[in-house]
Amino acid sequence: VIAAYKDYVAAQKNNDLAAAEAAAERAWRASEAQSGDGGKTAILAFNLAIARLSLDHDAAAVEPARRAVALAQKGAAGVDPLAARLILGHALVAANYAEAKVLLPPALVEARAANADVRAAAYDAASAFAKTAGDRKDWTASAEAYGSAFDYAEWSAGDVEMNRGTALIGRGVAFAAQHKDPQAFEALAQAVNRLAPLAPERADDETTAGELYYANALAWWSAISSRMSSEKQVRDSTSVRARRPLLNKGPLCPLSWSIDPPIRYPAGQANTYGVGGAVIKISVDAAGNVVGHRVLAAVPTKEFGAALENPRAKWTVKPAKNAPLGCRLESKGHLVQVHYSF
Repeated sequence: VIAAYKDYVAAQKNNDLAAAEAAAERAWRASEAQSGDGGKTAILAFNLAIARLSLDHDAAAVEPARRAVALAQKGAAGVDPLAARLILGHALVAANYAEAKVLLPPALVEARAANADVRAAAYDAASAFAKTAGDRKDWTASAEAYGSAFDYAEWSAGDVEMNRGTALIGRGVAFAAQHKDPQAFEALAQAVNRLAPLAPERADDETTAGELYYANALAWWSAISSRMSSEKQVRDSTSVRARRPLLNKGPLCPLSWSIDPPIRYPAGQANTYGVGGAVIKISVDAAGNVVGHRVLAAVPTKEFGAALENPRAKWTVKPAKNAPLGCRLESKGHLVQVHYSF
């Protein structure tokens, strides 16, 4: 047991996830044979479940996670019963969605009063559950789980604001699929505001992860805003207040743009949402010529972006009517919103 556990610790330090999983399994199996319910069996089962989740071996994580839960509920030392339930729920999302749907919601509520490690596990479980619920079109469960992911993002790995923004996008999409447009609009506006600072204008042609997430939020917000407008639903047009950080070259002109031939609603895309949207990154030279463009986001399907990728299309831009005096057209990073209404 000790030798296998030492191998597990060493593999973790080297970020060798596959070796960590293999060593964690050896340690757990050895403890089961040597100590049964006692010794370090509970924590070693728990370690193996986490190792397998880190490799996206979710179904294989169920067995050790169940064992950790059972032993933790009997009072085994070293394993928080709530943390074990969250790990089991996370593993079950892919392996047994119906069981995960029963197990996870109360555990996610209970985690609000837990420590930081448990809240981190809650974020991971909520995110996995929310995405799978959305893939299964279980929109109510998806919206609730994305709300939990937002709440626990503070304890997540990676960029906290990006994780919060991603959770808000998912929550907004789930509301939109239920035609709960005011809630969708609010969640997506919050996502745009949180992600805007992560998508600064750049002097080169690189597209960052922050830009892609921001563009996705903007595309969904624009699409839902368009649907609300067409259905004469009340919305706060000032809800998106944050602006992308710009290069120190003076204000960037908001654009009035056209494309020839005109874009059309993609054929066969009368979808769940009834709307579509895209965000295009346009590069404009000092003379106002469009010298490049790329679709950063297209929702709800990629066909809404493909409709803008016609290589024969001619883009024309000019400063919008509300453009401030002295603004500049030249930029490699104009972000243009396109929305479709069916």
